Amino acid sequence: MITKLISGNSGSQIFDLKNESYILNKEIQNVLINNEYKINLPKETIIYNLKGGVFAKHKDLLNFDYISNCKMYHSNFGIRINKTKETIELIEKNSTIAY
Repeated sequence: MITKLISGNSGSQIFDLKNESYILNKEIQNVLINNEYKINLPKETIIYNLKGGVFAKHKDLLNFDYISNCKMYHSNFGIRINKTKETIELIEKNSTIAY
């Protein structure tokens, strides 16, 4: 996990993944999307770490009505997930690097 400090007086941090893509070996629960919905990312979800954010793609994620209408959905990369410290740690712990 990469930790970056935000400049200024806030002392806030940004957490990021080290690699560009991962494949989950195990389900990750309670991942926050769109700052309001918690979902479970199934095993074999592909995680993309892009400049625009971290995206999760899996066929089972499309079964949720709120995802297909969500502003954070990208047709090629899936749903954008919030980059919380806990989520980033779980992705790195429960996945393998895809390429």
